[in-house]
Amino acid sequence: PSPTWLRRQPEIQAHSFAPADDRGEPFKHSAWVPARAWSRFRPAFGRDREIADMSVRLRPGKPLRFDEGFLPGGAGRFDWIVTLTRAQLSADARLELRLDGELAQTIDPPDARERSWQSPKLRWTSHGADVQIEVRLVGAAEEDFVDLRDLAAFRVMPASPPTLHPERTP
Repeated sequence: PSPTWLRRQPEIQAHSFAPADDRGEPFKHSAWVPARAWSRFRPAFGRDREIADMSVRLRPGKPLRFDEGFLPGGAGRFDWIVTLTRAQLSADARLELRLDGELAQTIDPPDARERSWQSPKLRWTSHGADVQIEVRLVGAAEEDFVDLRDLAAFRVMPASPPTLHPERTP
């Protein structure tokens, strides 16, 4: 809907709709979980960083550190995913994700990539409500780089069965 239409509404409600035809396949439900992402658009992001469109360019010897940030829901388990938009790396280059000063994951990104790529998820447990994040490019040649779009932390939640409300489905 257009912003003009939205402003005229006395209230907005979210609705879930089930398809009329399941084509013989069970419905695949999704659930929203608390999450947070860090990108070059965070406040206090270093102005001396090399920017590549929506990403920050990460080079060897220049770790990327984010200001300490809160985790949705405080201490607990999170799935972390790193998203790159471009990579030009030698075969031995790796990304290190450090959380709260400890090496949490070593990532082997594609050596050459011209479009988005996501790392395998990392399950990590926070013992506090905030996290310090650092990303390093290691084992790389001087000309190597990756363009990092964001890092995202998704809260791990207990599974719950979906609820359909057929009386609300048009």
